[in-house]
Amino acid sequence: MPANASFYVAAHLTQALSALMLALLLGGFYRHYGHRHLRSWAISWTAFAVYLVTSAFILADISNGQADPTRRLVLSLVSQFAGLCQLVFLGFGLRELSRPTAAPRRRSTVMWWLLVAVAFATVTVSTTVAADPTVRLFARVGLRAGLACATFAIGAWIVHRATSAHASRGGRLLVFAFSLYAVDQSYYFLTSLIDLVGPIRTPMIPFVGLFDIVIHVAIGFGMVIQHLEYERERALTAVVALKASEDRLAHAEKLETVGRLAGGIAHDFNNLLTAVLGYSDLVRSRVEQDTTATEWLSRIDESVDRARTMTSQLLAFGRKQVANPRTLDLGSEIRTRAEMLTRLLEPRVRVQLELNATPLLVRMDPTQLEQILLNLALNARDAIRDRGVFVVRCEAVTLDATRAQQLSLSPGEHVLWTLSDDGSGMEESVRARIFEPYFTTKGPGKGSGLGLASVHGTVLQSHGAIEVASDLDRGTQFRIWLPTAPGVAEATMPPVPASRSATDARAFETVLVAEDRAEVRETVVRTLLSQGYRVLPARNAEEAIAIFDSGERVDLLVTDVAMPGKSGVELARQLRSRQPELPVVAMSGYAEPGSGAEHFAQMRVSFLAKPFAPTELLHVVRTAIDQAVARSSVNAS
Repeated sequence: MPANASFYVAAHLTQALSALMLALLLGGFYRHYGHRHLRSWAISWTAFAVYLVTSAFILADISNGQADPTRRLVLSLVSQFAGLCQLVFLGFGLRELSRPTAAPRRRSTVMWWLLVAVAFATVTVSTTVAADPTVRLFARVGLRAGLACATFAIGAWIVHRATSAHASRGGRLLVFAFSLYAVDQSYYFLTSLIDLVGPIRTPMIPFVGLFDIVIHVAIGFGMVIQHLEYERERALTAVVALKASEDRLAHAEKLETVGRLAGGIAHDFNNLLTAVLGYSDLVRSRVEQDTTATEWLSRIDESVDRARTMTSQLLAFGRKQVANPRTLDLGSEIRTRAEMLTRLLEPRVRVQLELNATPLLVRMDPTQLEQILLNLALNARDAIRDRGVFVVRCEAVTLDATRAQQLSLSPGEHVLWTLSDDGSGMEESVRARIFEPYFTTKGPGKGSGLGLASVHGTVLQSHGAIEVASDLDRGTQFRIWLPTAPGVAEATMPPVPASRSATDARAFETVLVAEDRAEVRETVVRTLLSQGYRVLPARNAEEAIAIFDSGERVDLLVTDVAMPGKSGVELARQLRSRQPELPVVAMSGYAEPGSGAEHFAQMRVSFLAKPFAPTELLHVVRTAIDQAVARSSVNAS
């Protein structure tokens, strides 16, 4: 044994201290980031520190002439086991670094530990056959150094492959440190071989231990730099995600503002159109013999119909349509409209339905569902230049928390409704604005620019989400997510046939009309009076309640949904509390938040969307009264 053994002991202990500090650094990174290879490496360098400490004790015993066999055997076994554990856990970490997303396999772990057992047994046998303790020490050190050299050389290649894609300076420093460690261990291996074949001519230089400390420092710095770069990349990713989220929020707020404005305008416009339709019909009844005047009035009605369609689309975009949601089987609803789609898309566009055999229940208005289907089908027809296919698919999906947050939905079960075509597609700049009102790529007179805007608003009003994907010359795909509805699909109730014609005596039937807009109220009153009804007009809910409480007989309540003070829902509830079988007709073309219009669907109330023609009003009123009479007859029997 060389005379300067104290240098070797000091070098080993200093190396052990640096290895332990590196292990603590790696453990801290693991607790913060949770990367599995950091945990394995922390255990690896902890084992290496144990190996160095036990080796220092063995060297001290040899230099002092200690000959206790039990102590020597225990230290030797602990040193060998710790040295091999360092290499095994280093290998674990390299495997996890090369496959960061792969789950650890039990069979692979068992094979690693079997390899450790075989190597441990081999080293133990090979280092106990020699009588000279110094020879045993060099044999053990040499064998472990050879394994370490190979492990660190492979590790340098794995680290290089794992970090080269990110151009990481910390990764390059780690590769350099691993390469130096492989060279360092090759020196131990070669000197051990030389010292084993003859007298101890090449002592292990203490400065090599200092070199190991430098390598530990380099590995530590590499890990610090790499994770600082990782933090910077993560921060940049978070900034980009935040900017994208802010852009989406700003876009949503813009659409919300435009939708609120459009809804308010459409609401007022619907009231005016109702008055125009009503007075046009009243004038027609006076000039039936004048064909020219009748033709002019027909032109007025046609213009009103076009305006009514536009206001309906504006309200849909602004999510202000008064909906009558029902529990529907989406697949069944689409099948019933398959023939209509085929006629609409002409022979050149083939309709392909891919619908689930099991019911897919959603909660929405059947009319709105049809509007979505028709608008997207027309969009596909215009996008397909020659021949193509329009695919409608429905399936049940489960949204996790991440995807649900991206869509602004709740996690859980949803129905995914996909409508796609193989038409011309669109550019990204067009796709980004596709749901804006009055934005269209069609020529003049070929589109209002409200179709897709109304689809977007209708989907959101149904508590769903919509996304569009498109590539030029490859087609467009709309994906609509709708919450799954509980229960069973509701059957369509057939209307009760009217027991009398529109001209039968009705002087005994009294209608209470509550409407705050004078022009609409006067139109409704005149229309009902013209057919023989007795009408009690009221300007608001409070006035209607006062008329009802005065003792007047009321056979039907016709009320606006949104009125100053109490809403139409509150009025209907109060009068129904006094007269439970009172039939109600609700008029509105605008779902004002807080008006309670969504509750009308649960109150057995007939709904009349503004603007409406006098004939529509008379039909709904007659049907509501006759249905109430039919129910009373059934209850009496």
